[in-house]
Amino acid sequence: LDLGFQIAPYLYAESFDEHHLRDYVFLDIAESFFNTFRWNCGLECRVSKRNSIQFSAAWFYMPTIRGESYSMKKDEYAKRGKFLKSPKKQKGQERDPESGTSSFYCDLSLGLKFIIF
Repeated sequence: LDLGFQIAPYLYAESFDEHHLRDYVFLDIAESFFNTFRWNCGLECRVSKRNSIQFSAAWFYMPTIRGESYSMKKDEYAKRGKFLKSPKKQKGQERDPESGTSSFYCDLSLGLKFIIF
């Protein structure tokens, strides 16, 4: 039997993406403290001296974290090579531009282990 728990004391996420139809590039930066978790467990049952069946499960969870968003036109980025912070609320926007990221996954596996030598 195997049990585990992990937590990230600090998370820094940086995302760069291009919007081809809008001719813009974006850089989103978000950071958080003690906000990312992973649990795992596993079980191995011996069938014989050289064979066993293994089962494991893991679950990763990172709730939404918010950060800053930077953008500029592609040609300006090619010349300058560094980002400027996106302007505050523009006409038609409901809120200030910001970045956000979240993630979760569940991983299940089943295996057969056999020792040759």
